[in-house]
Amino acid sequence: MSFSNKTSLNDPYASRRNISPPAPAELAKPLFDESEDVLWKRSLYRRLDKIRRVCGELCAINTPEEYNFKIQQFPASSFPTLTTDHPVDCNGILKLHEIDDLDSSVPFPAPPELLPYYAMGGLIRMEHLAQKVPLKVNEEQFVWNEEMIEGMLGDAKVAQLSGPYGLNATNYVRYKLRRYLYLKDRKVLVIGGASALPWLQVICLYLGAQKVVTLDNLKVDVQYPGLSSMTPAEMSAKYKAGTLELFDAVVSHSAVEHMGLGRFGDALNPWGDILSIARAWCVTKSGADMYLGLPTGTDLVKFNSHRQYGPVRWGLVTTNWLQVDHEEHTEGDFTDEFADGAMKTFEGLGFIFKRINRQIGQMIFEQYGIESGKFSLVGV
Repeated sequence: MSFSNKTSLNDPYASRRNISPPAPAELAKPLFDESEDVLWKRSLYRRLDKIRRVCGELCAINTPEEYNFKIQQFPASSFPTLTTDHPVDCNGILKLHEIDDLDSSVPFPAPPELLPYYAMGGLIRMEHLAQKVPLKVNEEQFVWNEEMIEGMLGDAKVAQLSGPYGLNATNYVRYKLRRYLYLKDRKVLVIGGASALPWLQVICLYLGAQKVVTLDNLKVDVQYPGLSSMTPAEMSAKYKAGTLELFDAVVSHSAVEHMGLGRFGDALNPWGDILSIARAWCVTKSGADMYLGLPTGTDLVKFNSHRQYGPVRWGLVTTNWLQVDHEEHTEGDFTDEFADGAMKTFEGLGFIFKRINRQIGQMIFEQYGIESGKFSLVGV
């Protein structure tokens, strides 16, 4: 697509549009047998191969050997840090609609050909729950009007805003955002949450955010200044038109773990969560902040419901982001604390990150990590 000079001069993504990183050698050949005679499998696998070619390095870590080769262990991180060797193909990620394809006919159990990629060659435990169909939500929930938001802001001011995970979880997230993200007058991207009350969005507004945009496959009728929503297709269209703004911060709680599993009508994609956070990296400014809350314990996929994140998947899903709140976490965060399978994210557990790249990560490691295990990323 061509751009006029006027559009290019005002386009914050101008420097990211012409990046064509070399594809890892293992992506040169199709992931699956092109002679597959089952129609739905052939369609699925061709779509995944198209995604992998754009995803590049981000989708090329699928075995213990590949993972161990890529990780860096910063003393001040709760899990390994990964950075890409080459620039991320943001142009491809933001244009490729296949990443967000919907498919209500998700097979159960998972196709055996995909299991090694969900389980990363045995690094992540794989379990199957009883088949879950895509959730249907009352459309009345998709209106966020002034009366609703004003009421929720009032609750937030007195620490009484109760989201879908309870008052303690909401106040935990509010504390993390207030301490680490400095949201006043900033533009914030919220990933997911359109099917629930906008508790995350309201916390961001309460903390002074100038603009809060929700990215979700579900469209919301937002009737409040400073709040808006967009679907991935709308984000892609704005990017192509050169009108998509860069964000200062990203916020997400208990949403990304479902992506690529078919739980919400999305098509199968073993790298769905990775691509979601990679896209957030692509639309944020250098040095942007991120709060990410995910079910945390030992590494596990419960197909087709959700992922649980241990040190392996936490490091991978946050490639090119560096954790900065290590002092608030312990090794106990990565144990299966609840015998009944409850997830600590629901009670309140999230991590804070700074947007980095390989060069910045190496600089931090050399200047701060080895010497003291602590570092400041303000202004990076």
